[in-house]
Amino acid sequence: MKVFGKHFIIKKPRYFILKKSRTLLIARTAVICALYVALTYAFMSVAYGPIQIRIGEGLTLLPLIYPESIFALFLGCVLSNIASPFGFYDISIGSVTTLLAAICTYFIGKLIKNKPLKLILGGLPPILFNALFLPLMWLLFDLDTGYVMNMLSILATQAIFVYAVGIPLYIALDKLQSKGVKGFEIVPIFPPKKVNTACEEETPVEESAPKTTEGSAREIVSQDEKE
Repeated sequence: MKVFGKHFIIKKPRYFILKKSRTLLIARTAVICALYVALTYAFMSVAYGPIQIRIGEGLTLLPLIYPESIFALFLGCVLSNIASPFGFYDISIGSVTTLLAAICTYFIGKLIKNKPLKLILGGLPPILFNALFLPLMWLLFDLDTGYVMNMLSILATQAIFVYAVGIPLYIALDKLQSKGVKGFEIVPIFPPKKVNTACEEETPVEESAPKTTEGSAREIVSQDEKE
């Protein structure tokens, strides 16, 4: 607590703020993961294979804003691919492809400051990685032999959902963030190395000045004269 004039500055310990940040990270990760799974299962009959309708792929631009969405997308893809007819291959290779694409999208967001360019380039990893690796997976494990046709099909469907869903979502979240709406702010995944018990939030409180009556003032003066 610091004193400035007639005001006290009451500070909240830093660990309370860190705990609040962790709660927000966990909650947001769970929401993104759940959304991806729900949107995939909603179109389960066409969510797997060369012609994919995965509206959840629109969430793959979220690493441009929220780092925690990298893990959320990976976990969401793992849970979604449990129902895949390609079984273990889609659960492992498909999910790792989503993870690598999300990491690349995140670093594109860190390196590029121009928003339109960031959105265009940020959408390329989930589009290209899926278009290249998924048909290759099907080809190598004799699940499907039409590599070129499958690649073009995935390229088209991924581009539609990544940009048509992802860009409006990014713009909406960016506006909410700029307005300071609670729950949409960026929270660092790793807290600072030096954790101080010093204050992060300060609340000024007025100090009540001691009242000096006329009688007490005379007593102080008379005591001084005697001395």
